[in-house]
Amino acid sequence: MPEPQFQKPIFRNVWKSDVEVRIAEQLRYLRIGHRGLVRLTLLILLTLNLVGIAAISIVYLTSSGDLGASILLGFGIATFAVLVFRGWMLGTYVNDAGCKIIRLLTTRAIPWNDIAKIEELSSRLYGLPLRLRTRHLAMSTNSLELVMTHIFIGSIDGIFTEENYQMKKSLLQRWLDSK
Repeated sequence: MPEPQFQKPIFRNVWKSDVEVRIAEQLRYLRIGHRGLVRLTLLILLTLNLVGIAAISIVYLTSSGDLGASILLGFGIATFAVLVFRGWMLGTYVNDAGCKIIRLLTTRAIPWNDIAKIEELSSRLYGLPLRLRTRHLAMSTNSLELVMTHIFIGSIDGIFTEENYQMKKSLLQRWLDSK
């Protein structure tokens, strides 16, 4: 009976010399830019509040035994937890397949072949009805739809300078050009 062949994926080139080398593909989505200090501070405070509220609520619910309050409080904590966890994921991500824009309630994935170009628009800062305007990156699709990214001057991700904005714009443009 022949001995079983075990795959050794980490050091495959050491164990078998005739393995063809595949071109490396980026399958995992990479975030364009890092989370800024303002966003991190806000997310850490919200996460600590979630933990504190959940702990206090569990103690209250186990001592009171009220079923109606348990259901109502559980629903509220679960909703708050989903929003906080979703807040950690917000951003514009890229990989070899395309671009993914994660917002608080929606996620939009667009393949690179559906993106015609990256445009720079002038938009209201955070959508507030003030006279503050900023430059905002948007992706124009082949169907002439504009999809706004999270990259704009004044973002809570720490894009406060022209240099940071241009660097993130360049990263997004390089991913589009390579595809």
